Amino acid sequence: MKTRIFFGVCWILLLSQGCEESVYEFTQVECIDKEIATNATIQAVKDMFLFGRPVKIEEDLIIEGYVVSNDKAGNFYKTLSIQDKPADPSTAISISIDATGLYSKYEVGRKIFINLKGLAIGNHFGRLSIGQIINGELEGISSFEYKNHISKSCELADMIPMEVELEDLNEDYLDMFISIHSSQFNELELGKSFADPDSNKSMDRRIDAYDLNCIKTASINVRTSGFADFKNYELPKGSGVVQGVLQNYYSDLQLVLRDEFDIVMDNDRCIEHIWEPNITIEELNEYYKGEMVELGVSEELIFNGYVVSSDKEGNFRERIVVQDKFENPEAGIQIMIEKENYFEDYLIGEKLHIKANRLYMDKVNGLMTIGIHNKAKLAPINEEDIGDFILNTHELAELIPKAVFMDQINDLKSGILIELLDVQLDSIDLGKAFAFFSGDDNGVRTLVKCDSYEKLKVFTSGQASFANMSFPNGKGTIRGVISSTLEMRTLDDIEFEQPYEVCKPLIPPILISEVADPMNSVGARFVELYNSGDKSFSLKNWKLEKYINGSTSVSNGAIDLSDINLAPGEFVVIANTDFESVFGVAPTISSSYISGNGDDVYRLVDSGGKTIDIFGVIGEDGNGKNWEYLDGGAIRKNTVKNPSEIFNFEEWIISSKSNNFLITHPNTPKYAPMDYFIFSE
Repeated sequence: MKTRIFFGVCWILLLSQGCEESVYEFTQVECIDKEIATNATIQAVKDMFLFGRPVKIEEDLIIEGYVVSNDKAGNFYKTLSIQDKPADPSTAISISIDATGLYSKYEVGRKIFINLKGLAIGNHFGRLSIGQIINGELEGISSFEYKNHISKSCELADMIPMEVELEDLNEDYLDMFISIHSSQFNELELGKSFADPDSNKSMDRRIDAYDLNCIKTASINVRTSGFADFKNYELPKGSGVVQGVLQNYYSDLQLVLRDEFDIVMDNDRCIEHIWEPNITIEELNEYYKGEMVELGVSEELIFNGYVVSSDKEGNFRERIVVQDKFENPEAGIQIMIEKENYFEDYLIGEKLHIKANRLYMDKVNGLMTIGIHNKAKLAPINEEDIGDFILNTHELAELIPKAVFMDQINDLKSGILIELLDVQLDSIDLGKAFAFFSGDDNGVRTLVKCDSYEKLKVFTSGQASFANMSFPNGKGTIRGVISSTLEMRTLDDIEFEQPYEVCKPLIPPILISEVADPMNSVGARFVELYNSGDKSFSLKNWKLEKYINGSTSVSNGAIDLSDINLAPGEFVVIANTDFESVFGVAPTISSSYISGNGDDVYRLVDSGGKTIDIFGVIGEDGNGKNWEYLDGGAIRKNTVKNPSEIFNFEEWIISSKSNNFLITHPNTPKYAPMDYFIFSE
């Protein structure tokens, strides 16, 4: 058949102009279908693969399908997805082809035939695919061979995406052309592009679907290649329809767009019901009774918090800390999240609503922490689930750190932002890095104030950008989040601009005043501590350590004394588990760790790891020594007012059933409770 096409051709002359009509003839090529008979279905071929290695197809099997993928925009690579019908398909499959530009040969909607003889069916990243077996693995059909296996039909159908509720998606829909209504990009994705503009890295962006009441029903990742033409485009901020080809990476379903036109989100975003806070962080902390607790089992628990942490410089990785007020906070809490670079989504000072239902709470390094439950311990909230628990209000407040001196740190609640005044490094840490000068191990450095007994450790992650930098050697101010340690966010948090001050030694007057090993009850063994000073002392982050049988290594499970605050002249008892039943009064701390049997050492250690006081000699077995207290005990003379980091026998009155004439009272066993109410001499 010939078609006549007329063109107007204008000739421009020097003195006159005129137009002359020219006639051209083109031949229109008509498509004639080859007579190809199919003898198998896509589903039948999929059923040939059970598990394991790919299956080579030896029979003359021919299937047909309609192309739904499109690599024109660069978001598909060396693959075709076909389904069995243009609308309402029942099955689909991927064809791996070692060639690009497939859109120019196999348009969307084109019906094609595949001769499977010599090809194979196998598992490709968890998805069934047709390809070739090369070295025992499923690979793409060679660029020299795929045209021998794939034939085009003249039929070019209008492909109608299958409307699917997002919560109903499963592997049965893989490689089908689908559409999801009432969907929008997750709030945390807003302002981002489809993929990273500065690299070829593929990216996932989370899409949520909502019901008519604006309640989120399900979520899925939209996967965009780093080579897609539209990767730099900003994600749409409204709601609407998204369509594409469903794929997967092993068990994770993901939607792959053909191009940017697969998304139409012109409607207003769906706003979930408002999260109304009904509890404070301080009140939430009261749910904790010393062991992990599940939150919101029978009630909804929602609280507010202002972001005080940041992972921008590598500290606070996968954990975000919030406090209850932007100024003069009363409490803080840490939330474990499986998310990198969260500082981009949660700015310091932004107000968050946190829903604690179905989360668990426990103390981690002295800081109340919430997360999910995994293998009997806390774990980060999965990234795709963060939006179920954290809602960013985007209200930004200027945080005002709580300004404190070193003597006030024991009165602070954990998880709040503080500004510690007039401090410097302990002399033992001078010249060191924040963590270490090389490697990626975490590090701690100790802060002191010359006129204060208190000390505070600064924790730095080995992943922090400043981990290998020198810790400033001056004196001044440092800001950070307080827990059992202080954690900076960035180098800007430290300002040591004053000269370093050489401090005179200050030793808190906390003594080990008695050590007991009753002959009649190993479960009533105890250690007594005493404050000989004229002010109260907190033992926050102090420890009572034990060294047994002449060991030079501390026994595991040292007693944490953090909850003890000793008033002037006050005694406290740390005892084994039968103490109360024997003595009729409860010890301050009960633990089977207190098991010294006459030849074991006890050491009192402050928050900086320094020895404050000691009974016995580390590395020495007490049997036959001048400090043996077997089946007896040792009591400090009341004339002793100061602790000592070196054991001094002259400060003690020691009794034992042992025939040891080096001690004060040999052959004098002591029985509980009657023999342990002796006043010091």
